[in-house]
Amino acid sequence: MKKKCFTAPRIFCVGQPVYSMKIFSEKQYCGVSVSPGFGEGKAYVMCPFPGEYRAAASLAPADETERFYQARECYCRQVGQQVRQLEGSVSQEAVQILLLQQALAWDKSAELQICDLLEQGCCVESAVDRVWTGLGDSVPERYADFEDVRRGLLHALAGVQTYSFLKAIPEKTVLITEDLSPAMVAHLNPKRISAVLCQSGGSHSHGAILIRAMEIPCIMQLPEILKVPAGTDILCDASAGQVIAAPRRDSRICFYKAWQRQCVNPYPSASDAEENLQTADGSPIQIFCNVSSAEEVQAGVLQGAAGVGLFRTEFLFAAGAPDEDIQVWEYKKAASYLPAGQPLCIRTLDPSRDKTPDIYTGQRGIRYCLAHSEQFKIQLRAVLRAAAEYNAVRLLLPMVTDVKEVEETQRLI
Repeated sequence: MKKKCFTAPRIFCVGQPVYSMKIFSEKQYCGVSVSPGFGEGKAYVMCPFPGEYRAAASLAPADETERFYQARECYCRQVGQQVRQLEGSVSQEAVQILLLQQALAWDKSAELQICDLLEQGCCVESAVDRVWTGLGDSVPERYADFEDVRRGLLHALAGVQTYSFLKAIPEKTVLITEDLSPAMVAHLNPKRISAVLCQSGGSHSHGAILIRAMEIPCIMQLPEILKVPAGTDILCDASAGQVIAAPRRDSRICFYKAWQRQCVNPYPSASDAEENLQTADGSPIQIFCNVSSAEEVQAGVLQGAAGVGLFRTEFLFAAGAPDEDIQVWEYKKAASYLPAGQPLCIRTLDPSRDKTPDIYTGQRGIRYCLAHSEQFKIQLRAVLRAAAEYNAVRLLLPMVTDVKEVEETQRLI
């Protein structure tokens, strides 16, 4: 009996229709802006199709287990190659995301579940599919990351080089896909890809963070976008979340005018933003940014942010706990980008299975920090050292549920 398993991408060349190639008149779509910018080009559509695998293992459990270990090694080698190719061209945070994918593949809980299914007679493809699908369903906001590992392992088992074809697609291409995974983004060539349009996905996913780091315009949450025939002319204003397929002449003129205005003044200055943001009675409103690296603080200030309302420190711990000096350097670098006296609010570590698998224990927020007091004291000292030089540094304790947790933190400080 055959069973459906994973959705591997069916690749269509530019100009080849995905659906029936009837006359396609102009159609406009509106989605969620993930990475700002303008782009135009021909649609290159990646449509998923269901794969199949054996319902029962034909090999002994020990042999199936060995296949799993070999596939995991192969997948991690591929991710390592992607990291080496990207180092120096994107931020350290972007590189850490790919390293996180490697760490996810070595998740001990997932490994034990897979080995247990293999002992029960499952084939390795079925076990990988079931376990990683379950993990993705349990953490919806990071579904794409778990799906990336699942698909990568299944492709490694099949001997397929995942997404390698993306580096050779034509220039001035608008890539249309179901979702955006970190591995997919790592294979994109910014000189060839004008924009990326996704049927689903979220602006806080790791794929979204990577696409912003590569400065490729991207829009997500476009439910009907996969119906656009391949080869269709596409105009994309990712800053506004707007897409025009098969544009008419007047639509092109409006699009190019907006693009020209953006080129003249790509970012409003902070002073412009402050002048424009106020309540009806004239009281000023300040906008603070939500970041996870010093580079994002710089980008936020360029776009008008007055300060940092939340500095998420999890990415500093993605590959293990950093020492005190590394943390001090990162916090001081972030504070240096802010106008004098504007706040940098640093949240202490809040680990989770998807963001920090190397140190995740099931505890979250302040309860994890207090349970690992030596590591917590290192982070507290780093924040205090940064605050000694930049007096607007603030400390945020995540998921506090009891005043005793605050009192214990004060005692450590």
